[in-house]
Amino acid sequence: MKKLFLMIIIAGTISSTFAIGTGTKIQLKDEASVSDIPFNTEAIVRNLMNDPTQNKTISLKEETYIDDIPFNTAEIANDATESFQIKNSSILNEEAYIDDIPFSTEEIAKNLK
Repeated sequence: MKKLFLMIIIAGTISSTFAIGTGTKIQLKDEASVSDIPFNTEAIVRNLMNDPTQNKTISLKEETYIDDIPFNTAEIANDATESFQIKNSSILNEEAYIDDIPFSTEEIAKNLK
């Protein structure tokens, strides 16, 4: 059973690869449009924009201040900055050059031209 299933998969792959490779175009059927919005949104917006009774200015009320952050963000930013500086101060120094390539890459590149 497994061999049959495997053979079917291989045959399908080969035939689809051959069909694509030979320039055969695969045509899909056009699907019917599904009108799932039962109204014309463009017409509704147009009517709202042209209606003189609609108040077109949007005004937001000022909200009252709520102190809902129970910590000092400036202090946290300073701590993070200090931590970043400490982390970056432990970067290793540049090592001395070691000539460990026994050939000249510049010469090889010139010879390739």
